[in-house]
Amino acid sequence: MMRAYKFRIYPTNEQQKFLSRCFGASRYVWNWALRLIKDNYSHTEMMRHSWDGNIDTMNYEDALTMKFHGCKDKSRDTYYMLDVTKCSLLLTSVYKRKANSLPNTLQNEPGLSDINPWLNDVPNKILRYSLRNLGVAFKNFFKTNKNGGHSGYPTNKKLRDNQSIQFQGEDVKLDSRIGLLSVTKIKNIEIRLHRNFVGKIKTTTISKTKSGKYYVSFQVDDGLELPISKSISIDKVLGIDVGLNSYITTSNGEKIDGLKPLRESEKRLVVVQKRFSRKQKGSKNSEKARIRLARIHEKIANQRSDFQHKLSHQLINDNDAIVLESLNITGMLKNHCLAKSISDAGWSEFMRQLKYKAEWAGKTIVEIGQWEPSSKTCHSCGYKLDKLELNIREWICPKCGTSHDRDINAAMNIKAFGMDILSAKGL
Repeated sequence: MMRAYKFRIYPTNEQQKFLSRCFGASRYVWNWALRLIKDNYSHTEMMRHSWDGNIDTMNYEDALTMKFHGCKDKSRDTYYMLDVTKCSLLLTSVYKRKANSLPNTLQNEPGLSDINPWLNDVPNKILRYSLRNLGVAFKNFFKTNKNGGHSGYPTNKKLRDNQSIQFQGEDVKLDSRIGLLSVTKIKNIEIRLHRNFVGKIKTTTISKTKSGKYYVSFQVDDGLELPISKSISIDKVLGIDVGLNSYITTSNGEKIDGLKPLRESEKRLVVVQKRFSRKQKGSKNSEKARIRLARIHEKIANQRSDFQHKLSHQLINDNDAIVLESLNITGMLKNHCLAKSISDAGWSEFMRQLKYKAEWAGKTIVEIGQWEPSSKTCHSCGYKLDKLELNIREWICPKCGTSHDRDINAAMNIKAFGMDILSAKGL
């Protein structure tokens, strides 16, 4: 199984300077490749419309433009779209000299390190990882997700964003006894190992947050197989209904309130945001105010993550199967009255944690459709209301007279729908 472990690191001033150069080089290569791909696409489309796909009708200026953007292959007399792979060939002069691996038009082009020699000061592999991540971003953009949407088009990386670089596992040395981490060209970084892990390190990511803190994440292959799904006891099947008044309501009648970290820190956030906006841009005081603002946002995210991890861990340990209702959270965020509260709840991340922790523990997660009438169906007799407004939190069944708490009734119905799915699968 692949697992990720994240630790705080404390680089020295010299190490921070070198990491800043690495972050800058990785960011520069990402932006350079993205700009090259965008220009290539626009010029290719423009040229294709101008010469109607017939190479013989192209004029000399158009041919030079196509060659400049690296999309003319004289050996085949064809035109191609520039992608991340071909950008990787243009990255350094080392690859440029490998004639067999380059299209004819790229063999005479200068490598990126010839134009920007400072790129040679940083490890070459972090630049390759930057291009690989850009390729993943393009794949996600063209791939349709389960809700029928797409990820956004890749955008330029900015200096004030979270910065990160990646290394391969063989380029990393970790001394857990004295708490020192060494990667390519950076030796003996102090690391706070708050827990041990066993396995082979596949990928190492060093990141810097907006508040100026440094972290390292290890992607580790522990050599273990995913456990076989355990047998399910009916008494240990739990239905969960997420909400805003109570973070979750279970089919056992238990309601667990959430932290609402954004709401709790909102007043302080407004004050610090105003102070930051009044500072002169580019000044030292503006940078100090920006860091104070980033620390508040970081605290909010940490509070929410800590609550979700502890709750999801408890639910997985105590139950054999958990039934959830699949939600179109993207569509729900379009409700401007509830968007901030829904974002503060972080339902999507909570459900993601439940799914992968259940997979690690051999437990079962069942998802029912979002249009199942869980709230307006009586769990006692099955009577279904025609309409149930959102502000109605309690209602009485007109058929059997049972008094229902909206959320508890929904959780019990979610469990019943999930039991039908489990029975159909023979679990």
